[in-house]
Amino acid sequence: MLASTGFCGRELYAIDDRENQLYLVGSMGCVTPMALGLALSRPDLRVIALDGDGAALMRMGVFATLGAYGPSNLIHLLLDNGAHESTGGQATVRARLISHRSHRRAAMRSRSAATTSA
Repeated sequence: MLASTGFCGRELYAIDDRENQLYLVGSMGCVTPMALGLALSRPDLRVIALDGDGAALMRMGVFATLGAYGPSNLIHLLLDNGAHESTGGQATVRARLISHRSHRRAAMRSRSAATTSA
């Protein structure tokens, strides 16, 4: 499992730090391309990328690449709270620019699920 910078990595570390987890501290937007490279080079592994919406917005182009090359052994979990929570809670631009529906269509081979929290 690879975790993005910010709360994703810190929460994962706090819950249960394991030998097979990699925390991309200070590399906002890099977890998805890193996970894709790992999944393509190691088809014998199940690779999970834990990403935040603010970090994902830093490298939107990677989602087209995931749609084209995304291997079946890669799971990308995108946690969307609409904010750059780690840096003070500033709102992301996601709500103004990107609908979840268009995001899912762009990565045609991927699967996604939406959840809400109280």
